Amino acid sequence: MKITGMIRKIDELGRIVIPKEIRKILRLKTDQYLEIFLNNDEVILKKYFPIKGISEEVDIYFSVFSDQIKLPIFITDDEKIILADKQFRNTINESINEEIINLIEKRKTYESQKVEEKQLFHLLKLKGFFYILPIIICGDCEGAAIVVSQDQEELNQKKEYIELLVKLIVKTLEN
Repeated sequence: MKITGMIRKIDELGRIVIPKEIRKILRLKTDQYLEIFLNNDEVILKKYFPIKGISEEVDIYFSVFSDQIKLPIFITDDEKIILADKQFRNTINESINEEIINLIEKRKTYESQKVEEKQLFHLLKLKGFFYILPIIICGDCEGAAIVVSQDQEELNQKKEYIELLVKLIVKTLEN
């Protein structure tokens, strides 16, 4: 996307104001990190997602945990699915639904008390008990772990594993 006709001055501290319209389109929030790239005579700003930098180590943790949990599990940033269990590998990089984004932004664990049907993204609607655990890195909510089960008892038994997985992801990304 190339928007023309916008010219901004750099202030004495080297800051540039990003217009509100662009911030809204790109969902840039206050205090969000941006990556800065140089390409010849261009300065390129790109949204930075700490959780996207998931290492091979975290990927291995996720594989082991998803094999043990044996439930649909997804790791997201605040916009897309980053990791998914084997059954849903084709959903990686899909944009998550607005309802899920809103749950993540609340920064609280979400547990459904009854069977619900949620649209994870435009092509995937899941039905069951949902457990959504925010991933908070250095005080910022960067995404979530989402688990779905048809049996609430089974989900309750596996919460400890899910919480441990999130702690491992957070510790790995904080370092």
